Amino acid sequence: MSTETFRRYLEEEACLEPEQIRAVMRDGPLVVVSAGAGTGKTLTLAWRFVRLVAVDRVPLERILTITFTEKAALEMRERIRRLMDEVREAVPDFSGLMEDSLSRLDEAYISTIHAFSMRVLRECGLSVDVDPGIRLITPPEENFFWQYLERSIDREETEYLVETLFGKWRDRARDVFSSNLTSDLIDSFRAGAVRDLAASAIPIFESKNLGPDALWEWADDLPRRDAELASRLLSISIPDWRQAWRDWMELILPDAGGPGIFRSDGAKFSARAAAFMESWKTEPAEEDLPRFVMDLLGKEGLLGNLSGATGKSMKAVDGSARNTTGQGLKDYRDDRARWLRAAKWITDGFSSGETEARAQLLRIIALCWELFRSAKSKRGTLSFDDMISRAREAVEAEPSLPGRFLHVIVDEFQDTN
Repeated sequence: MSTETFRRYLEEEACLEPEQIRAVMRDGPLVVVSAGAGTGKTLTLAWRFVRLVAVDRVPLERILTITFTEKAALEMRERIRRLMDEVREAVPDFSGLMEDSLSRLDEAYISTIHAFSMRVLRECGLSVDVDPGIRLITPPEENFFWQYLERSIDREETEYLVETLFGKWRDRARDVFSSNLTSDLIDSFRAGAVRDLAASAIPIFESKNLGPDALWEWADDLPRRDAELASRLLSISIPDWRQAWRDWMELILPDAGGPGIFRSDGAKFSARAAAFMESWKTEPAEEDLPRFVMDLLGKEGLLGNLSGATGKSMKAVDGSARNTTGQGLKDYRDDRARWLRAAKWITDGFSSGETEARAQLLRIIALCWELFRSAKSKRGTLSFDDMISRAREAVEAEPSLPGRFLHVIVDEFQDTN
């Protein structure tokens, strides 16, 4: 009875559109409302909140509502308050329930993802050793840390930084700051650039659920990771590169008259084309495709130097390429510069010196990260990224949290972490 009463109110008094009513009343584990700006999505979500309380008798504290901004959270709460008040006055069946819910609405979980994370930490922070009085770090505090870090590294006055750490991180800090490689990197890139690299990289790694320890281990594992990445990159590239071989060796060059036409003049392009056809007349194995791409697009390859290139054979190949791919030679080459970069990296990788430098930069980032975490801990502060990562830890550590909410309502889902 209460379901039909509520539906009738939505139709006759609230004057919602049929699509809105369907979204408000639909049952099921997942309901997605997709519509453009100004179409009433937020109003629909507010009505769904009221429906969960009024019809399904879901307690306020078991509904989690997430918005993108603090302003949107305030507006959502006030909109729900207004709708509940309207239902309380207009529908006697729901008056008592709405009255009780209105008196406790300020306690409801209606906030941004960061504010929700902070609330979780304040309520359950003991599960992850977080002070319930924790607060958000201010921009001046954060800027001071990074400026002090840069100045200490630039002047090679890192003793105090080392002493703020404990255990293995103190030992790691001594090793990093006393390393000649670190000094060379600071001299090459400057302390400010290294600081900026660390400050921008930390949120990226943190979003992947990594921490300073994982990043430090990553630095020690770079050669294996590079080999794994090269293998994945080759696997992704194989279909395009194999099609390129077919385009050039079965269509473009034969249709242009090759290989015969390439022997008819003394142009450099003709010589390259003849050599290219001879080298790649047999379809290459997967592991040889990067070399094919370099022979096609590289500086010394078929399409490497087209400046001032003329001749009958080149014009024929250019026309054939346009017929097959829709692009002339120069556009074809330039649009596939990423192929050449990938092929070179798969083939050559990084030098041992480059790998060593990259690993040391990762260690420096990990060390800066640990120093930042230590500084925030001493001040009883968290960053926005900390809020989410520590709240995730609390959810994993506190048995009562995962089952606390029966419903989650998310506004602007595509913008939510």
